[in-house]
Formats: sequence, C-alpha cells, structure tokens
Amino acid sequence: MRPVITLALFFALPLFVHATRTQHAICDGYDDFALGKCRSTSLTDDGVLVAAPAVANLADLNVEQSWSVLALPDGSILAGTAPGGQLFRVSADGTVKELAKFDESHVYALARGPDGEIYAGTSPDGKIYRVGSDGKTEVWFEPKEKYIWALLAAPDGTLYAGTGTRGKIYRITGKGRGEAWYESNETHIRALALDKNGALLAGSSSSGYLYRVTGRGDAVVLADTGHEEVNQIVVAPDGVIWFTATGAAQATTSSPDSGKKSEPAPAVDNSLLELRDLLVTDGQHGGGGSDESGTASLSSGAGASALYRLDATLYPQAIWQTKETILSLIWDEDESRALVGTGNKGYTYAVTPRGGAMRLCKIESDSVIAMAMSGADVILAAGNPGRLFRLGHDKSQPGIYESDVIDSAGFARWGSVVLGASDPGSVKILTRSGNTSLPDKTWYPWLETAEGRSQSAPARYLQVQLQISAGTVDRIDTAYLPKNLPPHVDTINILPVGVGYTPIQSPIPIAPPRSADQLLSAPDRPGEEEKPQTRWQTVTGHGLRTVTWKASDPNNDELTYTVSWRKQGDTAWRELAKDIKETVLTWDTSGWADGRYELKVTASDAEDNAPGEGLTDEAVSRELLIDNAPPVIQIISRNSGSVEFMVTDELSGLTSVTVSTNGRDYKPLPPVDGILDSGPKRFAAKIEPGQTLFIRAEDGVGNVAGMQVGE
Repeated sequence: MRPVITLALFFALPLFVHATRTQHAICDGYDDFALGKCRSTSLTDDGVLVAAPAVANLADLNVEQSWSVLALPDGSILAGTAPGGQLFRVSADGTVKELAKFDESHVYALARGPDGEIYAGTSPDGKIYRVGSDGKTEVWFEPKEKYIWALLAAPDGTLYAGTGTRGKIYRITGKGRGEAWYESNETHIRALALDKNGALLAGSSSSGYLYRVTGRGDAVVLADTGHEEVNQIVVAPDGVIWFTATGAAQATTSSPDSGKKSEPAPAVDNSLLELRDLLVTDGQHGGGGSDESGTASLSSGAGASALYRLDATLYPQAIWQTKETILSLIWDEDESRALVGTGNKGYTYAVTPRGGAMRLCKIESDSVIAMAMSGADVILAAGNPGRLFRLGHDKSQPGIYESDVIDSAGFARWGSVVLGASDPGSVKILTRSGNTSLPDKTWYPWLETAEGRSQSAPARYLQVQLQISAGTVDRIDTAYLPKNLPPHVDTINILPVGVGYTPIQSPIPIAPPRSADQLLSAPDRPGEEEKPQTRWQTVTGHGLRTVTWKASDPNNDELTYTVSWRKQGDTAWRELAKDIKETVLTWDTSGWADGRYELKVTASDAEDNAPGEGLTDEAVSRELLIDNAPPVIQIISRNSGSVEFMVTDELSGLTSVTVSTNGRDYKPLPPVDGILDSGPKRFAAKIEPGQTLFIRAEDGVGNVAGMQVGE
C-alpha cells in the first residue's frame, strides 16, 4: 500500500461545499496534474508523477527556430535553422560552429548518405545542397519547387525529396540528375521513410494520407487519417510503421488516384511557411491561445493530433491522441517506445506500442520541432528560441512539479498538504501564496512546509511545488480555511393573503446508470451528490400569510434564518420563527390584532463556522397589513321605496359592495359619490314593499360582512 503524508491542505480547484469549513483542493489523475507544470517530472497517463529523465541545454543557437537536426557518428549534431538559413555543427561538448549559410532562409530538411555525405534542403525557392565537412556547399539538385520539406538517403545512395506546393516526390541519383518520381494530388509531401522492405513511404498535406510509393508514378494510400497532414514517419526495427497526423483535413474534389489534381485550400501566398502556420491545434487538455505565462501562443486553429501504428496487418491504428500539435517523432529502441515532440508548451511524450503515454519532459522553449537519436541520448531541437537539448536516461535530481494555481474564491488561511507518495520522505513540499490569478513578483516567496503545514501567508491563491528525489506521487490534497464573509439577504416578498404553503420533501434522485467508459473518463467524486430540493404545496385558509426571501453567501455557507415582527410604531422585535433553513414561511394571522406590521429576516452562517466566527445580515420587509375585521354596515334611513346605508373599513378598504333581493343573485352597487375608494362610503338602494334587501361588503383582504333589510 502506498503510504500517505498525513497532513491537511487544499488545492486550486475551489470545491464549493460549505466553504468556510476546512476545504480540500484535490489534484488526482492525469487531467488534474496536467494543469500544472512538469518542469523536471514525467506524468504517466494514469496520473502518476515521477522524476523525469535529465534534460540538458546542449546549445543556444541564437536563432528563432531549429527546424532540422541530424546526429553524426562522432557524437556531433547538425542543426538546420531559420530565419537566417544557417547550418550549425554542435560538438558533443556543446561547442557551436556555423558550418554553412544558405541564400534561402529556412533549412527544413537534413539527410546523411551511406558514405557520410550531408544533404540540406532549403526553402523558399527550394534547393538541395551537398555540404562538405569543411562547410563548402554546392547545389546538388534544384527541383524548381518552393519548399523542400523532407530528404531521405536510401542505402544505395539514391536521394528522395518531399516538396511543396505541388505535392511531388523527387528521386535524385547524382548532381543535377533527378526526376519527379511521384506526383500526388496533394499540396505538400511532408515526410519520407523507407519500410523494412525498402519501399518508399510518404506523408502528405492537405488530405493527411500515408502513401507507399511502389514505383515511378505509382503509389497506394495505406492510411487516410482524416487530418490535414501526415508530418512524421519512422519505421521501428520490427518493421512497424509509426506516423503522426495533425490538423483538420481540407476538402478535396478528387481521390488520390483519380488522375485529376485535387483542389485544396489555396496555398500560402507568402514566400515562407512559418512555424505558426504549422501549429494548427490548441494546447493540451483544452484552452489554446496562451501559454502558461499568459502570453500569446503559436497555436492557430482547432483540432487534434494523433499517433498511428501500422503493422503487417496494414490496419492503421490511432493509439494516442493529443490536443497539442505533434511536430516531431522518433523511435527509441532502447525503451521500445515512440517519442513525440509537440508545440505550444515544449512537451515530449513517450508512447508505448499499446498506447500507454507519459508526458516525459518539458524543455524551456515553446516547441520540440525535430528529434534525433545520438547514441543512447535523444537530441531535441527547439523553437522560440532555437536551442538544442540532450535528453538522457538518468533521472533528473530532483524532479520538480508545480501545481495549477489554487483559488480559494475569496481569502484563505492555508493548512497542510497531504501527498499520495510511494516514498514520502523523498519529496520536499513548498508553497507560495498571492492575490493575483497568475503568479508574479507580487506573490509571497516559496516556503517549505513545516510539519506538513503550509507556511505561506493568508491570501486568495496558493501554488504547491514538489521536489521529488525518489519514488512517485499520485495525489496532492491541499486544505484551506476560507475567511468568513457575511451573508446577504437579497429580497423579501410578502405573498397575498389567504394562501399558504406546506413543504413536501422531494425524493433523492437516483443517479442514472453509467458505462465503464464513462466511469473511466469522469469518475464520481465524494460530495458531488445532488441535494434534493423542497417543493411547496398550496393551501388556502382565512388569515394565512406567507413570506419568502432570497439570501446568498459569498463562501457558499449553509444559512439559517430567523424571522421577527413588530407593529409599526414599536421599537422591539419579536421572534416569529428561529433557526429555520427554508426560505418560505407560512403562518396563521387570524388571532393577530389588526394593524400594520413589519417583518425582519436575519440570515446567519454560524452553523458553518467556528464558534464566535459566524456572521449575519438582515433586511426588513415592506408593510404587512393584518385585517381580520370585516367591513361595518350601518343603516342610515329606510322608507317604503329605498334604503340608505354606510359601509366602513378602516384598514384595507372596500373592494366591492353588492346587493340582492333574492339572496342569490348579487349585483354591484356603486356608492352615492360614484367612486369606491377609501373612507366611509354612502349607498342608496331601491327596495319594493315586501322585499328583503341582502347587502354584502368585502374588504381588500377578503373579509366579508352581510346584512338583511326588509319585512
């Protein structure tokens, strides 16, 4: 069983469950850890952190991008760069020498022939150069194409070139001797390789095909990826073909073997295809457009990249996908895995033949544009800025991981940090706090935890740093106590008289069944159950009154309420209901004295806070009129032909006065002055000899008075 560092901390994901109790921010699983920075740690696809292989800065080339890299037998490295069109030779100790400089600005492709000859493909207005060991260059072949994307030297000395923007592959057999070997219907041929039988493989753009070229002018499509381009191909010693595809495919008007050129989106009209034009997808785990520092990223579109595996069955299997743009690919035979370099954040991933993936390392540049094996080490060529890095097999010491920023959603005191770790004593924990959403120089400094507790100052945000010397970490539990802020009573509403509401508890909803795949992608977390809501059933009755209100709490504390009353003119408040949790209250006012009242609602968060730390807020309602007395009817005069009477209601006023001569059919009777408004009102009604006059008067709250006048 993995031991746990038993402390209490809190993590950057504000979990709103009674926020002024101790809260916990949990980092658990790949998606959570991937939000942070794996500075010198590796992250497995099942969410485990381990110290990463050591990454050393081999050389700063003082250029913007290193587009191509080639490892030589003596341990030195060749790097083709942009935008100065320079070819550098970097010795094993990191000494940098400019070997050649070309008229063209970009060196996209390098190749080494069977006798050690070096070829460089330049763009735009592409040329293929042969480069001597002394740096002397000569134009070896000029295909009259804008881009030279890929070069491949076959064992027999034949050189192949993948070009754009007409999607041709050239076969070059000597200086100035070459021919168009295959003309695709694509815009670019982005990658070349030889399969185990020596057949030529090619990756295209803009339909994302993997071709096998079977002879001059002949090819079959082995895979239609549905992506915009197949940009990398490597063949493992066992013959398995690994290739990468990225971007969203462009529509074409013909199939690859129809003999009619397709009509892709118009090719870039610039003289140069820049790095940003190749980075077509968003960053890992969603949210492209900015890197971890908040600056604009190189991503320029939406879509995913995929790594494919094609074995003897010829069935292309997409075994790993990422939202990052895949830029480079090599096969690491020592570890039997593919290494994938991506854009946007400078990550390298390791992917096993079964699709298990690990975020292997991060370089201090935006993009891993090219890779090469140099002995047992991996050379990573980077862009923005152009550098070379050496990735070894020894673990970095220590492995440093920085969590995503923890947001307490207010202001918090920071507590302990609990790790799920295989070797807790080998992990040093530091924290820093601040009050800006992105850590900057205004934050408090990193401080090591003491007895498992954060020493960082109270603030809204926190970040956790792990320094892993040995073992693994698969969970970080950070605890915090948000500063209590007072609740707020937002509104109070008094409902019409005579209507009340009784609570009916809704049944707890039954969670819908979920598939195993759903549980794998989004497992349930404790405390996420939906709380059933109270429903209210209408009841009616004379004297029933109802008040309802709305209140909020910035800490999301659970609130209790006290409702008080006082008669207008009084100063003392008297409790009507205390410590209730619902926001609807019905009561019977039939025993209350008539008059005008006020209601006060007091909200308290004391239940979710330590004794003495609870806070309250209160608000007073509009006037509540209680009128239990019916209107008063007084006969003023009566004769054989008419009746005069006065109707008075002191509080709520009259709403209707009706009369009937049969006690069943009532008709409205207007007052003598014609207006049924406030004050005593005088009425006159005709009555025939022998008739009985029924008088009915109703006030504004529904009280009714009646009287009979007659023989």
